[in-house]
Amino acid sequence: MITNMSEIISILNKISRINILLIFFGIIWISTVSISVFIHIIDPEGIVEATTNTTDLIDSYSFLGAVLLVVIFAPFLETIIFQIFLLKSIKNITIKLGSNSWTPSFVLSSLVFSAYHGLGSESIYHGFLIILPILPGTFVFSLLAILEYERKNGSPITYVFFLHAFHNLVEITRFFFFD
Repeated sequence: MITNMSEIISILNKISRINILLIFFGIIWISTVSISVFIHIIDPEGIVEATTNTTDLIDSYSFLGAVLLVVIFAPFLETIIFQIFLLKSIKNITIKLGSNSWTPSFVLSSLVFSAYHGLGSESIYHGFLIILPILPGTFVFSLLAILEYERKNGSPITYVFFLHAFHNLVEITRFFFFD
């Protein structure tokens, strides 16, 4: 039985990077779609209203413009802020407090990253509808960053950015061509 974050990291670090990326992308995609469908079933009007701000923003760009913003700029900036700066800052604080655990960094940086996506919502309820489908992805991005920090020659920026950008590319393509 897995009892702590160190054991999870140890187990996952035995898996190749490409397999980790594939597994993590699968987790993000399945959870995002499943939660979005569930929300749409229980509140079909709410999810439409909650995503209007994002939809309006993306609608104002061409596909290429949206790709530059949503697939390149946003994932890079968010990776630097949430999976590099915030994750490591919290880790440094936990070390100063006498613990070497990644758990506080993992949980707090993921929750802050999720909450950031709900900013600007017209209500707490709509913010929650925006945050809920992306919450699993934010945990996956943080876990991937931690795995890379713990790997010899790890590169958290590279792998988190790549996974985040690929996820956003799938979503933006779906938005432009399949909605």
